[in-house]
Amino acid sequence: MMRADSHTVSTSTVERALRRRGPLLPSGFRADRRSWSRLRKRVFRDPPTERNRVWQMDFSEFETARGGIWRICAVIDYASKYCPAATVTPTSRGQDALACLRRAVVEVERVLDLDDLRADRGWMDVIDADDFVIGEAPAPVAVVTDNGPCFDQRQA
Repeated sequence: MMRADSHTVSTSTVERALRRRGPLLPSGFRADRRSWSRLRKRVFRDPPTERNRVWQMDFSEFETARGGIWRICAVIDYASKYCPAATVTPTSRGQDALACLRRAVVEVERVLDLDDLRADRGWMDVIDADDFVIGEAPAPVAVVTDNGPCFDQRQA
């Protein structure tokens, strides 16, 4: 746009200005996305059949009759299809996503009468790079999301 307005500016100057204001993706972003994509695919290699192994989470936007927008964040257990939390907020920021996730943890602990959600995790096989089982570890609750900015791990 500056060149169109007859200003002389180098590409590196434009890049620095854009980077300072934040609209450029950080270096290594594609590599991060690829590694997270591989991890998500591994989670669904053998779809989970037990509760609290994989939770799906996303925001949806709903417009009100007066033109306002509300964002609904929901957490759904993949195996049981139970929705332990859904929150309604005017924004869809990282802190809104974390608040919904925290509510889901509290609700699951209440419903299952647990002092700590980690007590319901069970065990999973630890597999090496050659797909050999080399041990067992407590199973984590994997949270699968889309690529929305509120789910960017650098902002959490």
